[in-house]
Amino acid sequence: MSVITQRQLVLEYFKKRPHQVILHKNAKKELEAEFLRRTGNRFEDPDRQIRSLYDEGLLQKIGNGKYLYDPSNNGKVTLHDFSASVKKQALRRDGYKCVVCRLGKDDGVQLHVDHLTPRSRGGQATLENAQTLCASHNFLKKDFNQLELGKRIFIALRAKALKSPKSEESKHLLKFCTDVIALYEKYEIDSHLD
Repeated sequence: MSVITQRQLVLEYFKKRPHQVILHKNAKKELEAEFLRRTGNRFEDPDRQIRSLYDEGLLQKIGNGKYLYDPSNNGKVTLHDFSASVKKQALRRDGYKCVVCRLGKDDGVQLHVDHLTPRSRGGQATLENAQTLCASHNFLKKDFNQLELGKRIFIALRAKALKSPKSEESKHLLKFCTDVIALYEKYEIDSHLD
């Protein structure tokens, strides 16, 4: 049996899979099996080793429980990742609630700190570019973008208002949503979305 440290095994594992999005739970399972096979010992804490490589900038966190190794990164922490301090400030500023649905941890919702301007479009990891989103709205935004997500939210609110159109509150919400959606269409916002 060859001698390998736990850290070496985790780094080797990700280096063999450059530019692949790896689920944390899959990596953990495979690392535990491989460490046992090579050393005859149990891998005590693969989670800590994965997080350690992420903290050192050797891995990128792509999403909740998803990591990627980019050989060109060379251990540099990118400015596009929010620091723990900025995350804490954004959560506090947003009242520990999703800025879209206003649900938070007390409601059983997982919160993410998201880039208003995505990293792929040069968005920086600043407090001004941070917003708190629940996991659902963060994943929706990844599929659409901020403007498209906004339009979809107004469409959903309008549908909700249509369910009880006789109440004054629903009439007001229905008019508001219809007006906002009309602005999206007037300025052809959809045609400019990626």
